[in-house]
Amino acid sequence: MATLALGCHPTRYVPEERYLLKSDPILKGTKAFPQGEMEQAIQLSSNRKILVSRFYLGLYNLGTSLIRDTTWLKSRLLRLDPVAEVHDRMAQGLRTGIGEPPALLDDQLITGDSLSILNLCFSHGFFQPRLLVIRDTLTNIWGRESGMARVTYQLDPGLRYRIRKLAVQINDSLASDRMLSVIGWENSLLNEGGPYDQATLIQERGRVTDYLRNHGYFTFSPTLVSYFVDSLTNVAGNEADEYAGTKWMDVTMLIDSLPRPYTVSEIRLTIKSDGSDSRAEYKRSLNIRADRITKEEYKRLDLSEKLLSDSLHMTFVIDEDLIHRVNFNFLAARIHLEEGHSYSQEQARMTQQRLQELGMLRFVSIKYELNQPDSSMRVFLDLQLAPHYQLKAGMETFYNGLSSIGNNIPSIGGNLGVRNRNAFDRSELLEAGVSGSVGFYSSETDGSAFQSLFYGLGSQVSMNIPGLVIPFRTQKDVSELSPATLLSADVLLDSRREYRRLKFGIRTSYRWNHLPFSSQSVSEFTPLSLEYIDTDTDSTFQTDIVDKLPPAIRRDFEQRVSSRMQYSFTYQDYGSTRLHPTSWSKFTVEIGGNLPYLLDNIDLIRAGTGDSSNQDQLLAGRLFYGQYIKASAELKYMIPFRNQSDLVFRMFIGGAVPFNGSPAVPRESRFFSGGPNSMRGWRSNTLGPGTLSLEDLAEENNEFTGNGLSLIAPGGEWIFEANAEYRFDLFPPYLELGIFTDIGNVWFHNSAQIIEQIGEEAVIRPENLRVGWDAGVGVRFDFDLVIIRLDFGQQIYAPDIGWIITQSGVLRVPEPSIGVDYPF
Repeated sequence: MATLALGCHPTRYVPEERYLLKSDPILKGTKAFPQGEMEQAIQLSSNRKILVSRFYLGLYNLGTSLIRDTTWLKSRLLRLDPVAEVHDRMAQGLRTGIGEPPALLDDQLITGDSLSILNLCFSHGFFQPRLLVIRDTLTNIWGRESGMARVTYQLDPGLRYRIRKLAVQINDSLASDRMLSVIGWENSLLNEGGPYDQATLIQERGRVTDYLRNHGYFTFSPTLVSYFVDSLTNVAGNEADEYAGTKWMDVTMLIDSLPRPYTVSEIRLTIKSDGSDSRAEYKRSLNIRADRITKEEYKRLDLSEKLLSDSLHMTFVIDEDLIHRVNFNFLAARIHLEEGHSYSQEQARMTQQRLQELGMLRFVSIKYELNQPDSSMRVFLDLQLAPHYQLKAGMETFYNGLSSIGNNIPSIGGNLGVRNRNAFDRSELLEAGVSGSVGFYSSETDGSAFQSLFYGLGSQVSMNIPGLVIPFRTQKDVSELSPATLLSADVLLDSRREYRRLKFGIRTSYRWNHLPFSSQSVSEFTPLSLEYIDTDTDSTFQTDIVDKLPPAIRRDFEQRVSSRMQYSFTYQDYGSTRLHPTSWSKFTVEIGGNLPYLLDNIDLIRAGTGDSSNQDQLLAGRLFYGQYIKASAELKYMIPFRNQSDLVFRMFIGGAVPFNGSPAVPRESRFFSGGPNSMRGWRSNTLGPGTLSLEDLAEENNEFTGNGLSLIAPGGEWIFEANAEYRFDLFPPYLELGIFTDIGNVWFHNSAQIIEQIGEEAVIRPENLRVGWDAGVGVRFDFDLVIIRLDFGQQIYAPDIGWIITQSGVLRVPEPSIGVDYPF
């Protein structure tokens, strides 16, 4: 115990006449600089903390104490070799493996930080800054030195210089009136009257370089651009002027030389097989140029206009055995460089990216051959085909809203499939596979880990097609937005002791980016998503439970068909959450049930199936459907702290309203709350609706609790959730700790029909706007390829009963949950 106490004392092993940093340096006078930029320039930092404790320093001190301990007990125990070996490993592991040595007041680091601060001032145009470094040695409550110190950087940046005049000087034979047009000066990032900023000068150098390279100047280098800056100490002017008292400077851009522009004389594509890395292996390689190939050669090679159009102006080098694995027109449409035109860096980049995004290619490389005398270039593209077919198998864990298991233990599944990367010679990705899963009920009677299990079997087929497959032609080229069409179909059998549910679905979607070759902002439009669901319910479960449910909820266990049309927009700048703040947002609108309603109103179809009414939400007299409008928004924001931890926020809000006589939104389109990625203090899907509990919903059968309640969980048509989580490395890089809190709930729409069937506690009205609140802690095991997490969520406030305190004054047992990857 004495050793442990010594190890917890933070300054125990601080060298004499040295000081432990109490906290990270304090910065004052930095409001004129971008937020966080000055903090990132500071190298001096204190020991990492978990909440208020210097946890890692404590481990270091504890390990040091174990090594230096000279007590009689230790000397006796270390006579035993096994004990001594374990002791040494543990002590060294704590001291050098996990622990962190004291972060000391370091004059050398302070000097370096001071230079960094001044350099930042200079780079932003503050050329006369003053910096004061204050070192405070701290005392304890008894007035004695505590062995700790605090550092404060007090900065007075002074006045910022502005650009009075901009000029360009090109040391070339170009006429002066062409100088500015050559470098696209009208698009300059520099502005007269604007503040001097070194980063802007660097960006302008890059802009000029890109501009020239996009206009044929292939060999132009950023090193050919420099600046001459002339600071003016005094500029006469009206004291009432907007910039009175401002420091001024003149900036001149110098371009040493301007090389001649290059023109593309030939484009040559070499297409290799998936197992070939050398042209020498092509014993029967062909040079095919569409505008020069003869009709006899077309016929011999069995080529058609669909594979090779005579309008193409480029040369293909390909093995004869590969000819019918490649659609030359399809590849040529992704090559933006053109023979006879000036070289463009942007066109080359577009070519590289458009080819690389094709799943049919393993790699793409572009090489250039320059001809100096006539300023022409030959472009060589080397393409290697990926394996045509690929088998895939894997394991997964997941939660299924249609088959909630009643606890927060995920289903365990496996899948086996085959993938064709070039199904129809246009890089179509065709996938087909089968999958299976096993889920577990938690025990409620015998105390064992699991009482029984259920399983699911499924089959899926999908095809991802580059480009938009639409029933009409369009002349607009949207290729740089990486459009794609997704067609999919799946069938799933979910078997459990209460029921068997069979689901069959088909879907068509279009996806495209809003920025060229960037997934930062993406739209997805689903014109058709159709599902058929058939449930075969156990007779006892049907009689005792389902038949006693409200009619709007009873439909969840009937034969039904669901259709929807959906549009979503996603914006993200996700990077490393430990480098800079990042965000993610998704907005979705959806309308459902219109297709079955349209079919239900066709007299011929209704008469052929014996359906007597088009107002009963029954298609063919037996398939329930519902019409609704739905919208939702999900936002995530991550704030890093010195590459050691981050604070993550999430908010999800959504609403759905049934119309045209539908009593409620179909289950497949409702919102659910509770579970590992939602409200972690509740079991999956079991929170709400409103202040109604699932026990209230099943009040006519009080024995139906626990696992069974999740099967009738109705979810809701309105949802609000907000989550916050603080994540930090515990034992980097393998173990991370998270402290979280969640609030949220779901509600049904406020209608007389819902109030009559389900109860006024379930609808969205002021007296029911109560949200569940939980808090907890979790650990994340980082296995590089996957993150496994274990969370324990403690309910604090439940909408149905209020504050979670039992009569004995003890909180309920925390809800454990297992998940893969981060919850959000």
